[in-house]
Amino acid sequence: MPPYLSPEDTGRISFTLQDSLQEKFGVEMMLMQVREQRHPVWNIGIGGSVAFYPIAHEGLVYFGACDKNFYALDARTGRKIWNFETDGQMVGQACCSDGRIYFGCFDGNIYCVDAKSGKLVWKFPTKEEIVYTSPVVHNGIVYCGSNDGNLYALSADKGSLIWKFPTSGKIFSVPLVHKGRIYFGSNDQNFYCLGLSGRLVWKFGTNAAAGLIRSAALENTIFFSSFDGKMHAMDTEGRPVWEFAVSEPINTSTVLHDGVLYFGSRNCNMYAVSAKDGKQLWSFRTSNIAGDSGTVHNNVFYFGACDSNLYALDAKTGEELWRFSASGMIAHSVPMVHDNRLYFGSHDCNFYCLNLQGALLWKFQTSMGSISQIETGYEPDVQSFRFTWKPMPETAEAKDRYGPSGIRQEEMASLYGSLDTGYMGSKKEYIGKKKGYR
Repeated sequence: MPPYLSPEDTGRISFTLQDSLQEKFGVEMMLMQVREQRHPVWNIGIGGSVAFYPIAHEGLVYFGACDKNFYALDARTGRKIWNFETDGQMVGQACCSDGRIYFGCFDGNIYCVDAKSGKLVWKFPTKEEIVYTSPVVHNGIVYCGSNDGNLYALSADKGSLIWKFPTSGKIFSVPLVHKGRIYFGSNDQNFYCLGLSGRLVWKFGTNAAAGLIRSAALENTIFFSSFDGKMHAMDTEGRPVWEFAVSEPINTSTVLHDGVLYFGSRNCNMYAVSAKDGKQLWSFRTSNIAGDSGTVHNNVFYFGACDSNLYALDAKTGEELWRFSASGMIAHSVPMVHDNRLYFGSHDCNFYCLNLQGALLWKFQTSMGSISQIETGYEPDVQSFRFTWKPMPETAEAKDRYGPSGIRQEEMASLYGSLDTGYMGSKKEYIGKKKGYR
C-alpha cells in the first residue's frame, strides 16, 4: 500500500439472481452484495530523485535512483565509482552478500551485480514492478516479492527459480527470515508465515495491506504493521500478543532496537513503543508525514520526513537534538550510519553525506536534475462478495445442505476483480473445496 494514501470504499452493488438460477441452487432468494475496496495507485516518474535505502560494503555506498541508475560511490569522497543502467526507476533497498549486490526495479527484474565492478551477474524477470520490497539473501537463496503478488525464491548463484508463493495482492513487504521461517505481508490484507521450502505455515488476516516494507523479530515475537493504523505483535505460531493503534495508517518500516520499536504514521508522528507490551514511550511530530522509519546509533534516532528534514532525536526520550534541511522530501531513504557518517537520499536529486552532528560533508547529484513526479490515484483492487440466501422448503437437498430454515450468509473476496475461492477476510479462511470454515 503506498504510504501516502489510505483505502476507501466505493460502496455496495446489490442484485438478485434469475429464477432459473434460484432453482438450480435450490434457494428461494439469493442476494449478492459487492463491496469494492479501492487501492491506491502510486507511481513515481523518471527523474533524479533518490528514494532508496543506502547500503555500504568495503568503502563504497550503494543506492538506486529514479533516473534508472544504480550507483556505487566512494564513501569518503562521494566520487562515483560506477553506475549500472536498468530499464526502470528504483524505490526500495539492496542487499549485499558474498561480493554481490541484489536489488529490484520498476522494470520488474531482480538484479545481481558484482559489488566491485558493477557488472551484471544475472537478472530474473517477474511479471510486474518491484517497489518498496527488496531482496534478502539467506543460505544461498534470494527471497523477494513483486507487484505480481508472488514471493520468489531464487538461487543466489545463478538466479534460477527455486519456488514461488502466490498471494492475491501486491507485495511491498521485505521478507523477514527468522528461525527457519519466512515472514512477509501482502496487499491482500494478510501477513504470511512460510517454511523455507515455500509451504504456508499460517497467515493472519488484517483489515488493510500488511507488513509494509520491513517487519522485525525478537526471539519468538514478530512485529509488523498494517495500513489500518495498527502495529501487531504475533508469536511465531501466528497468535496475537498485543496490538497498538494510531489514528492514521502506518506508512514506514518497523525498526527494532534495544527492545524498542520505531515507526511512523501518516498522522505526521514518529512513535517509539515498547516491544514487550506495546506501550507508547514517546511520539515526535513533524510538519509532514514520515518518509520512512530510521536508524538508531549511539542512542540517537535518525529519520527523514516529507517536510524535507532529516531529524536526530534522543532515542530514549524523543527530544530533538538537531535537524538538517534538504531541498526536497526525504522519503523511502532510511539514513544509514557507516564509519560515523550519515548517508541518505532526497527527492531533490541528491545523495547526502553528513557527520553525526548534522554538518554536510558532501553531496552527489544523480544524472538528472529534474525531480521525479509522483502520481497518485485509486484502482478497484478488491471486491468482497456477500451472498445471502434462504433455502426453498420443498427442496430436500437444500434442507440437508443449509438447514430447514433461516437466512444464510457467506463472504469471500477477490483481488483484481475476479471471484476467487480463497476467503481474504479477517482471521479465518474459506476453503473452497470443503465449502466451510476452519
